[in-house]
Amino acid sequence: TQTVPPGRAYRAETGIELQAALLDPDPTGQAQNKALARIAERARERTGPDAPALLRVDPLPASLTYTQARALHTSTGVKTGPLWGLIGVGGDETRAYGVDLSAGSPAMLIAGPPRSGRSTAALTLAQFYLQRRTEIIVVAPRPSPLRGLEGRAGVLALLTSSQVTAEQLTAAFNRRTKKRLVVILDDAQDLRNCDAGTLLSDTLNRTAGDGIGLVIAGDPEELSTGFSGWLVDARKARRGLLLSPRSTTDGQLTGIQLTRGDTQKPVKPGIGILHTGDGKPVTILVPHTTT
Repeated sequence: TQTVPPGRAYRAETGIELQAALLDPDPTGQAQNKALARIAERARERTGPDAPALLRVDPLPASLTYTQARALHTSTGVKTGPLWGLIGVGGDETRAYGVDLSAGSPAMLIAGPPRSGRSTAALTLAQFYLQRRTEIIVVAPRPSPLRGLEGRAGVLALLTSSQVTAEQLTAAFNRRTKKRLVVILDDAQDLRNCDAGTLLSDTLNRTAGDGIGLVIAGDPEELSTGFSGWLVDARKARRGLLLSPRSTTDGQLTGIQLTRGDTQKPVKPGIGILHTGDGKPVTILVPHTTT
């Protein structure tokens, strides 16, 4: 039987062998504590009383309403682009987070398993855009809280068929009266082979900043499959929100690398990893948004 020496450890994910270092030649706990105290005292002497404060790391709120998230965004006073959309709060120092569809790619993905909160995340964006007087088109081929937006001012069309035609989507585009428009597609995997696919591809490949953006929500496994079609173009955005990811390959949808630990957490509605395209993913909580 192999004997494991004191201080030896192994990484759970990779099996890499590690060795903890001693702060003092004496391995007893009392000696190590004294050594740590000496290190802290020397650090205090070097930095003095005006040392910078420790970094703050706030926990995610236990619950969050849309009104609270919107207020947090308003209180920061941060200037945002014309197609910036609020999607949640989080970060080391809790603040509002969103994605600007007028900068970089004109699209973002929202992916997660059932009951992870992906439709609520899409609804949060929809509510925010409508409040900013940005017109939207909603495509929801399955029952979705987004269908509750029917009849709202600024909603140019609510399409509920999985066989959306190019004519239907073009007609909705032609109702546009403002410079800004966002198309929000829920359960987008059901629209993979719809007749409007070519029009969606054309929209995805337009230059960001022309006033049109797309929010694409769906099942991560189904969004990841296929080698052609408009969903392949959507994946090129390499940004978006992953809710309760179940596989490390889910990270490819939003351009990040996931660890096995990221995929083994229980499904918690609304908690996800947001990547805005800046290479800095952050864990956020999506507000409980209703129509």
